[in-house]
Amino acid sequence: MSAYDIFLKHFQSSNLKRIYKEVVLLSAATGIDNMSHEVFWRFHDHEIETIRRKCLAGTYRFNKYKLKLISKGKGKAPREISIPTIRDRIALRAICDFLQEVYAFDLNFELPQNMVVKVNNIILSKQYNYFMKFDVANFYPSIRHNKLISRLRAKIRDENILSLIGKAISSPTVSKPNASDKANECGVPQGLSISNILAAIYLMNIDKHFASREDVSYFRYVDDLMILCRSDKAEALIESVLVKFRRLGLKIYDPIKNPEKSSMGLLTESKFGYLGYYFSEGGKVSARDGSVDNLRQSLLSIFTGFKHSSIKSQEFLTWRINLRITGCVFQSKSKGWLYFFSEINDITLLHSLGKVRISGEILLG
Repeated sequence: MSAYDIFLKHFQSSNLKRIYKEVVLLSAATGIDNMSHEVFWRFHDHEIETIRRKCLAGTYRFNKYKLKLISKGKGKAPREISIPTIRDRIALRAICDFLQEVYAFDLNFELPQNMVVKVNNIILSKQYNYFMKFDVANFYPSIRHNKLISRLRAKIRDENILSLIGKAISSPTVSKPNASDKANECGVPQGLSISNILAAIYLMNIDKHFASREDVSYFRYVDDLMILCRSDKAEALIESVLVKFRRLGLKIYDPIKNPEKSSMGLLTESKFGYLGYYFSEGGKVSARDGSVDNLRQSLLSIFTGFKHSSIKSQEFLTWRINLRITGCVFQSKSKGWLYFFSEINDITLLHSLGKVRISGEILLG
């Protein structure tokens, strides 16, 4: 099936309605037009038909995205998240599903937990004695539109489809719309359903190059990159990584010149972190200190809130604690602290979390 035929399939009215009812409707977030689902539902059939007709004709226009800032901690610039309107979210999800089908055999979105298992198994095998971690600076805002469209064109020849994707990433993200707002000339807005897959397509050739090498083990999750190798290969690998990312217009920190951003070291001498986990000699896998501290504080906050609540429900307290630690399954996806850190084998850490529960019980008296 051609890319165009796949596109037609995903932009059928029946599929767009399914996307709205099964995906978009579950989020109460409103875009720059502040339209709620209550209002949109009244004429959703007409809107969905408009999406289908205009996307197929190449005349669809995305609204400006509403800006949402998320704190990354003290002293750090907040992360900018783009929130589309309800109508645009339907179109974007259809584009995302289309791209996933077109690139089904080229991209592999692996769960962080599976990557952690592979990393630890390779460390235990003693096949390599060195690690290198790289941080890509301002990854999403630095993606060049012309290079991204060029990569997409290798699989997608229809100019209307390419134009639609180009318009989706060019629409500006603003707190309040203004006539002087300019279209984005560089970068992929974060928070869109197409953001991750477009970023993966952008780096696809780099991923394939390093993943095919037999003398290294290569891992990448969004903008977190790690390579396991022999120490005598490290210097040449660093230069190769820097050059390949530079060709895409991306700045990647050199672990020699910027050790606070990227890092490297012997596996036998260094404890290093990746994807929120810590790895150390002997196969010990633990959670990052900051993640553990955040969990402890949130649990103690739950206990404190219960203590000062006028309505004390032991059942609700237990539910909140379980939700915070073990999480839940939502939309067929497991969520929660323990699920994300399901690969830890640090018994000391697990015992320390048990002490938080005891501290909470003491707090309750």
